[in-house]
Amino acid sequence: MLKDAPLVATFDKNLEPGHTYSIVVKTFSDKVSSWATNANVTTRPSPVINVVNTTDPATGDILIEWDPDPRSQQDHYKVRTHTNVYYTSYEKCLVLVKIVFFSSLQITSQEAEAFGGDVNSVLVEHPQFLMSSLFPGRNYSISIQAVSNSMESDQVQIFQATSKSELFIRWQFQFTVSHVVL
Repeated sequence: MLKDAPLVATFDKNLEPGHTYSIVVKTFSDKVSSWATNANVTTRPSPVINVVNTTDPATGDILIEWDPDPRSQQDHYKVRTHTNVYYTSYEKCLVLVKIVFFSSLQITSQEAEAFGGDVNSVLVEHPQFLMSSLFPGRNYSISIQAVSNSMESDQVQIFQATSKSELFIRWQFQFTVSHVVL
């Protein structure tokens, strides 16, 4: 760089996704150089590809598998799951009645999820993730990111619903109705 040139350098050619590059900067005055300043910069890895989710009909477990982009480098993967509940307005109303009028009763985690859901995040080394012990009547939003040296790729997102449990709805209705005696 020349003396009066802007102190900016752009490196945008021949960079590979997910690779870490070492940058060294020195200044010169006449023929004397300063101490070097080093920095490592990691480019964003490419998103995962070929995401497939399979549900085991016997257990309800969901196996998610994917492939890393062969042009990219990654250390591991971040899998984030978000749970939403399929409660109808009527079912939410029953939960509210239980909260307002029967505050001494405990609210189940399923009922608490009806008003927000649950988010979990985990790092995995291999391109697969098994979701087990799933609740019925939930819509699971699952996102996967490749991670290289703490730099995350764009998310790839899939959705998987679990079937609603009729037994749970029937029990919830009977429990709530039996306690609403005026």
